[in-house]
Amino acid sequence: SIPTIGAVSEQVEIPPSPEALLAYERQQQAAAIAKAEAEAAAKAARPKTPKGAKKGKDAPPPEPEPVEEPPPPPPKWYKTVVTPALIYEATSHIDPTTIEGKTLKKGVGVTWASVVAKLTVLIKDVMQQPNVHFFGDRRPGSYAVVPLFCQRKVIGVLTVDTLIDSRQLKEKDLVLIERVAEIVSGHLDRIALMPPPEEPAEPTEGDEQGDGEHPEGGEEGGEADGEAAEAAPAS
Repeated sequence: SIPTIGAVSEQVEIPPSPEALLAYERQQQAAAIAKAEAEAAAKAARPKTPKGAKKGKDAPPPEPEPVEEPPPPPPKWYKTVVTPALIYEATSHIDPTTIEGKTLKKGVGVTWASVVAKLTVLIKDVMQQPNVHFFGDRRPGSYAVVPLFCQRKVIGVLTVDTLIDSRQLKEKDLVLIERVAEIVSGHLDRIALMPPPEEPAEPTEGDEQGDGEHPEGGEEGGEADGEAAEAAPAS
């Protein structure tokens, strides 16, 4: 896999400020006062039973007692936190869906140790290393991480594992992996040094109108122009 360094944003709950709590309490008090006034107005608008009226079948049913609703829970406050992360965009895994699109936050797993130290990391037995992060079930095998550089800056890593066949990576395997990472880093350096592509020139007024008819020269002038045009690339 070749995860690249990017960032992920997430909503993190934070404790409310005293000002926010005070504003919330005032809002709840205003809502309680408005509710009490509405109930009082509704009670005053109900028709009253006249004195001496018969009680029984003809009497209006008693008004139900209002049910006290529990106050709503206080709101939660969040803030957006942007955290550096390795983003798995390319992989040759047997099941790409288990890795592609996954992210690994900074500080999680041994992969970030390779990024921070700018050094190769080789874990011969992942079952003996609790810091190895798995996207799925934990399985035996080896795991190697080699940083990818662009202009002396780590922009990603090349990772190789043997979790499919559980074989152990050896030093000669690591030499090959590091060589591949070196080639990739070299190409990244060359790409970074390439000039940006030039934007296409906007058509001039003459280009928009086309060649049209030449007022002078006729056919002979056209042939002369053709000869000049054919000779132009040699200059």
